Amino acid sequence: MRVILKPENLILTPETEAERDAFLAWRDSATGHVFYFEGGSSKGGALRDLGLREEACREPINIVFDQAQPRWQPISNLAHTSFILRGVTYASVEGFWQSLKFDAADDRARVAALWGKPAKRAAAALPERQCFDYGGETFAVGGPGHHALMHQACLAKFIQHAGAHAALLATGDRPLTHRTRRDSTTIPGALMADIWMRVRASLRKGTAAAEAQAGLPRPVSPPDGSIRYFARDRAEFGFLSHFYPSPITLDGEEWPTVEHYYQAQKSFSPAYRAAIRAAETPGAAKQLAANPDPDRPAARKSWFLASGETPRPDWAAVKRDIMRRADLAKFTQHPDLAERLLATGTAELIEDSPFEPFWGAGYDGSGENWAGRVLMEVRDQLQSGGSV
Repeated sequence: MRVILKPENLILTPETEAERDAFLAWRDSATGHVFYFEGGSSKGGALRDLGLREEACREPINIVFDQAQPRWQPISNLAHTSFILRGVTYASVEGFWQSLKFDAADDRARVAALWGKPAKRAAAALPERQCFDYGGETFAVGGPGHHALMHQACLAKFIQHAGAHAALLATGDRPLTHRTRRDSTTIPGALMADIWMRVRASLRKGTAAAEAQAGLPRPVSPPDGSIRYFARDRAEFGFLSHFYPSPITLDGEEWPTVEHYYQAQKSFSPAYRAAIRAAETPGAAKQLAANPDPDRPAARKSWFLASGETPRPDWAAVKRDIMRRADLAKFTQHPDLAERLLATGTAELIEDSPFEPFWGAGYDGSGENWAGRVLMEVRDQLQSGGSV
């Protein structure tokens, strides 16, 4: 390998076929990286790979929905990233923010379902106001309380939406900015970016700590003694779901959610498991794992159908034990979630999904509710000091 040193460049020129192959492989893996020269001696020195330039140099990421790279778009307030706050479902943070400008419940519900530019423009025709009512309190527009509500909405979104959660944490330690053509006077871009970075930092400390920092109320068990966490009580107890963004490490690999790990065990194929692990959302992982029945619409995205393979033959016999192991990993590896699970006391845990007669309650409530039953088993194990 011929090396040419110039004031601003170090040029590598392969001279043999083997060097050419090695150089091309290195080029493909190192393009866009930053290298640090540590000095060395008169006999030579080494360059250390610091990683991708934007990460090594902590280059800022400007989070603007129609300008950001696709992988950062879920962070934007305009992104379609559904979440629940105080019992109300919002399609986007922008839908929440703009809904506060309306007084009527019907108008707020209509705007809550919007995302993207329709959400941003929803209140464009309304006159400016000095204050608004929300949750029985009066807030000054653009005041600290107003900004605290934005923090709560963002936190709820990044906790509940796996795609947004993953995108925010993937920014690492890079500074986030929010520079638009016309800055907001109600919540300036610098303040919005600061909220995202504070949510990012608090999520790394655990969900309970993040919720406490944002002033979100802790869940209280319903008076009927049961917690129906799929639908009725999702706002307070959505953390019980297998879709909840709480990465777990099992079998030497990290899985984004319990659902990812569970569905990956449906086949011993390394290609299948890799596809499930790489799925952007738990819902996408579930679609990939669908049984290969060409007559079922749910199988259209099935990995099995596309590959011509079938799930492991003992799946029905082992799937409950796999779910037990995954749930126990989730709650032992996330102490803040274990604390919240134990706080449910002796309440019956029910996945009140009308679509799941085995894992949930089914359409008429007569389902087997194995998801809830496994969670109660895990709760019992945690109370007795159990571990994976």
